[in-house]
Amino acid sequence: MTIQPIKFYTGDSPTAMKIHLILAHLDIPHEDVLLDVHKNEQKEDWYVKICPNGRFPTIVDPNHNDTVVWESGAILMYFAEQYDTQGTLYPKDIQKRNLVNVWLMWQMSELGPMYGQLVHFLMAAPEAIDYAVKRYLDELLRLLSVLELHLSRSGTKYVAGDELTIADFAILPWLATCELMGLDMSKYSHVVQYQKNAHALPLFQ
Repeated sequence: MTIQPIKFYTGDSPTAMKIHLILAHLDIPHEDVLLDVHKNEQKEDWYVKICPNGRFPTIVDPNHNDTVVWESGAILMYFAEQYDTQGTLYPKDIQKRNLVNVWLMWQMSELGPMYGQLVHFLMAAPEAIDYAVKRYLDELLRLLSVLELHLSRSGTKYVAGDELTIADFAILPWLATCELMGLDMSKYSHVVQYQKNAHALPLFQ
């Protein structure tokens, strides 16, 4: 069966990068629709009709009756369930799937939001608020320590085992942004090795 291109509403962010990764990994044809956040295109009426939350990414899948999915975690689960013929990205085994779910939700509810708030108070707030910057920086560093502890205990190549999963697609783009921000990652040796394991894959070349 010929797969029609997925319409992918995207922009420049780690959240969108999650979806770029799974699309590339599964070799799913897609048409990118780039939204300009500086022009608030994601808030325009035509887009809010597709995604009521006025955020990207969003996908429209013509292969399944123009199914619309928004929120990056939901999109990752959708693609894994609909297009991963190997069944490794989102395992059926309940214990393995639970571990993927835990780390996927950790990124969605913890790592991403805390990083986002830190960047806001560093770069977008109309006035410097030292308390806010310290609060969100401390929380981000705590979360990196949580990931470090988990990886040191598990001894696995990736966050939910020795095979790549959608939890990794969710987490890895945010770790890359931590490096771009200039955070000292050397103290998180297992996190650094985790990144190296992923970056050795053809997908990340």
